[in-house]
Amino acid sequence: MRLRLILLVLSILAVGSASTGGFFYFEAIQDASIQASRRQARTRLILIAHSLENHLTANMQVTETLAAAPALARLLRSPSDEALAAAHEVLDRFQQTLGANVCYLMDARGITRASSNRNRPESFMGQNFAFRPYFTSAMAGNPLGYLALGVTSGRRGVYSSRPVFSGSDPNPLGVVVVKSAIDAVEERLGLSPSEMMLFTSPDGVIFITNQPGWLFQLAWEPSPEELARIREERQFGDGGHEWIGLKPGETPDTAFLDGKRYLFEQMEIPHFPGWKVNYLTSADVITRPVETSLIRMTGSIVLVLCVLIGLGVVILYYKASEDILQRKRMEVALRENEERYRSLYHNTPAMLHSIGPDGRLLSVSDYWLTAMGYDYGEVIGRPLTDFMTEASRRLAEHDMIPTFFRKGFCKADL
Repeated sequence: MRLRLILLVLSILAVGSASTGGFFYFEAIQDASIQASRRQARTRLILIAHSLENHLTANMQVTETLAAAPALARLLRSPSDEALAAAHEVLDRFQQTLGANVCYLMDARGITRASSNRNRPESFMGQNFAFRPYFTSAMAGNPLGYLALGVTSGRRGVYSSRPVFSGSDPNPLGVVVVKSAIDAVEERLGLSPSEMMLFTSPDGVIFITNQPGWLFQLAWEPSPEELARIREERQFGDGGHEWIGLKPGETPDTAFLDGKRYLFEQMEIPHFPGWKVNYLTSADVITRPVETSLIRMTGSIVLVLCVLIGLGVVILYYKASEDILQRKRMEVALRENEERYRSLYHNTPAMLHSIGPDGRLLSVSDYWLTAMGYDYGEVIGRPLTDFMTEASRRLAEHDMIPTFFRKGFCKADL
């Protein structure tokens, strides 16, 4: 019974060891996969950020060249039909060459005096954009790249503005702006359904994304004051600007959305302070292939291991059962031998007895009791010499008994 218990414990330990080893192996593989995914996500984020930066800053240097065109300063300095036509020719040429959405010129009050979209329904002609930061910043001598939703066109755009000067006069006559639509940027990102890209403003408003329905919503939960200010500035239109539910994770490189865990990477875009590219990858998408490949790879190994352990247990159990049966047969044979010896001992017609090292009787045969005339209880434990003559007693005590226990036998010369 004890041997079977030992085998059972060994089997449990073997299975437990295999399971524990498999668990740590899986954890190591999963951790390596997550680390590799983090590196891949960081690389992907850098590529996306560089692509966005290149697109958003593509017209900044060109706008500076446009601002230096003499026709623009001439129109602002001395307005006339001829000057307006010349300015429109310059704006049209730049708009077509750059593939921009619109190029337009504002005077010092922010009123649009010339525009490449003058013949379209959403013409900027005569409109006042003095409230736009790209105008006030350029008039202060600070060229600016500005991202916003168009008030007139209703389309997202990146606005590159430059002040227009006349000769050596340090005061600008107005501001020229190149607006490029960014609708096509999302299409060129080539993101998979498991990837999420959010390009957010300093206030967390989502301006570019590959997720339908998230445009102009808030990535992070705002305070009531922040939400009121965002809606008042109208940089991103009159939308509701609701929070999408994104929450920071337990570490800076994780985030939670709708109860699911995502790997999270973030990077700022130069020339647009506070604007960030946020990249999220579902943790489930990362770990699921690991689990599938691990099960596929180790399934047969685990099956073979279980079969081998099972066969080993069966063989050991069979061997143990054989040993147990053999031991039982030996015990039965030993009991039978003891019975035969006891029968022979008591039924032999001779005075047989057994003594201990102290010379006292341990057992006597039935014939011994009959010949001596005693009962069994009267003799057991008494010295053997009590039943001898004086001469035999001295011989036994001084010679025969010591010799027997010393050599294992003795012989008396009678």
